Amino acid sequence: MALAAAVLTVAMFGICGVLLLLTRDYQRAAFGAGGTVAALVCLAVGFVVARRQPASPVGWLLLGWSLLTPVVGIALLYSVLDYRIHRGTLPFGPVAVVLESGEFGIAVLAALTVLLFPDGRSLPLRWRWLLWVFLAASAMFTAVLVTGQALAISRHPLRIGPSGAPLAVPVASGILGPLGWTADGLILVCWAIIMGRQVRRYRRSTGNQREQLKWVIGGAACCV
Repeated sequence: MALAAAVLTVAMFGICGVLLLLTRDYQRAAFGAGGTVAALVCLAVGFVVARRQPASPVGWLLLGWSLLTPVVGIALLYSVLDYRIHRGTLPFGPVAVVLESGEFGIAVLAALTVLLFPDGRSLPLRWRWLLWVFLAASAMFTAVLVTGQALAISRHPLRIGPSGAPLAVPVASGILGPLGWTADGLILVCWAIIMGRQVRRYRRSTGNQREQLKWVIGGAACCV
């Protein structure tokens, strides 16, 4: 499964390259370079961890992160190809626009990786509430994102920006706006608590665990 996920991820990055040539959206490529490098690092590390320690969720979370990155890239580039170059005549354009919401899933997987690090099974009972609050807030925020993309698709004509995302996403009206802001606030608070927990563990740790926590805290800070 780890090998299949790695091969699929590499193939998806290849598709991103083909779409990049078709759209000539090199500005998007420069914008997404940091995320691509992070995804390739996650691919390598996640593959090794998943192969050697398949019972740990950390390797699979990293593989999911690396796979989701080119999926979002394909969705954005295909949206540019369809709506900005072919005027919406290609098939599956709306599907690509909805899949763009998966970009938030990368942040969710990154947070879960940090929260469950290093072995994925060391979350004490007193900290499990944080996991459930974060998952609930992430699900709510994802629902708002998907709903906003669907509402944007319902508008005719659908206007797509150079990045591949809709130019006007109507989510600020009605209940969607407050739900999104509430979920966003909860997610930011959870992220701060997750990082604070690992920093506290780092100060109390020694040996190999201290070195592991040094790497993951540094990597998390770079991602933020």
